[in-house]
Amino acid sequence: MTVPTQTVLRLVKVVEKSNRNIAADNWFNSIPLVEILLKRELTYLDTLKKNKAKIPPCFLPNKNRSIESSLYGFTKDYSLLSYVPKPIKAVLLIFSSHHIQEIDNDTGKPVMIADYNRTKGGVDEVDKKCSIYCCSRKTRRWSMAIFQRMLDMAGINSLVLYLNCTDSDEKMRRATFLLNMARDLALNHTKTRVYNERLLMELRMTITRVLDKDTPPPPPVVRSVPPSGRKLCSICPTKKKSN
Repeated sequence: MTVPTQTVLRLVKVVEKSNRNIAADNWFNSIPLVEILLKRELTYLDTLKKNKAKIPPCFLPNKNRSIESSLYGFTKDYSLLSYVPKPIKAVLLIFSSHHIQEIDNDTGKPVMIADYNRTKGGVDEVDKKCSIYCCSRKTRRWSMAIFQRMLDMAGINSLVLYLNCTDSDEKMRRATFLLNMARDLALNHTKTRVYNERLLMELRMTITRVLDKDTPPPPPVVRSVPPSGRKLCSICPTKKKSN
């Protein structure tokens, strides 16, 4: 059993035998997974990669197929759809819920396409936004990769919450919001670095110029009071030190 299949089965374990529909990304998809989910009373909807072995050649992209044409294939357990949104391009979907050839009245596309967009379209949109403004960096640590992904998603969610909680009709660009949020999160730490004497003077002046009027007053300098009396060296005997 492949790793993607094991991942899906582990995630859906809490909803087994509930007759729910599972929508996933094509990285997880496989024909054996569809069959296993059906045995556990779960239906499945997903896109298919074109290099899968069990896809008939006529379902693959073909320059002779017309735009917005659909081709269906049915078995006892699942349905296969090949839809042409653009020339020489085909979208492949597998669905184990029902065997129908209906067209959605609102979109003019097959019902399988409309169902996928309603359930999985939001995830695809989040992936697209994360790829546009991404803080991920190359790393070999899986924990760091997950943390960077969480930061990307937190930036999207925080913008949604901000727009819902504010009464302003002006739509803020996501790039502007991310810049403002990053500046506010780093502001307090940046202010403390202005007076760090171990930093280069050029860097400290740059921070001051960026902060402008937000620069805090310098912290008070605490000077230690030197001990009164005559100083003695380590060679002096103990008796002399006590005097």
